[in-house]
Amino acid sequence: KVMLLGDDCVSKGEYSRAMYYYEDAKDLVRTYNSEKADELWRVVNRKLDEATSEKEKVDHEYEESLRKLKILLEADDNKFNKYSNECLDNMIKIYPDRDETVYYKKLRGR
Repeated sequence: KVMLLGDDCVSKGEYSRAMYYYEDAKDLVRTYNSEKADELWRVVNRKLDEATSEKEKVDHEYEESLRKLKILLEADDNKFNKYSNECLDNMIKIYPDRDETVYYKKLRGR
């Protein structure tokens, strides 16, 4: 059940939360001593590795969008244009509640 919660989080792009559930699943699997437990251990480790890798990709994409946004805004005296809007929209899609995203959403609203 815990792995399914992690899988659900992955399907929603909530990789940090998925990693939490997969770590819990690993802890649970450790309490069993059977051939099935060994198989589950491998499955959970694979899923944890995949979630970690996806989170790293998403974090990198967010940071790149943030970097580009800062450059574009600096060049345009903090005025949004098509390209800076695209960067911010991507940031909103990835991490809508992160402090940097909220800051730039407010700046765009002005």
